[in-house]
Amino acid sequence: MSDNAWTLAAAPNGAFVVETPCAQADIISLRRVPDSAIANVTFAPDSRVICRRGKIMLLAGEVDLPAVPAAGRSFFDQFVESIKGDETAEGTPAATTINGHRAFTNRQVANGVVAQTGFVELSRSKIIMLLAGAEENSGMSVAEQGMIVDRFYASVKVVRK
Repeated sequence: MSDNAWTLAAAPNGAFVVETPCAQADIISLRRVPDSAIANVTFAPDSRVICRRGKIMLLAGEVDLPAVPAAGRSFFDQFVESIKGDETAEGTPAATTINGHRAFTNRQVANGVVAQTGFVELSRSKIIMLLAGAEENSGMSVAEQGMIVDRFYASVKVVRK
């Protein structure tokens, strides 16, 4: 995927922007994909950017979370703690920052496929979830897949909290 094919896409709710290798029309058409198509995650209404190009998929969306009490740990802290405590989790977890916001990523490389899940803290009770990866037999090397995932993650810009 060449550099000039990447375009900036804004979440419909204005919370963030991200670069993808998909055309704007393709991103708009994928907004109709129901949340139920994405297992175990419910996104806030009008918060998703989904890009599917060839055998790679990139997704960013604000997770619809229950209210977090005013006192105590943020949802991000609770979530990261539960992931770190999951002995069945695979991959390489890492605490980092994305666009100046606390973030947590987990990259797994298996059978020539790169997949990465990440979370960016917007506020005590809001996070953006990022999913990026390729299908098996994508025709891309692990290095090429990694470059696409890295570019997608590096492009996230929080617009509002």
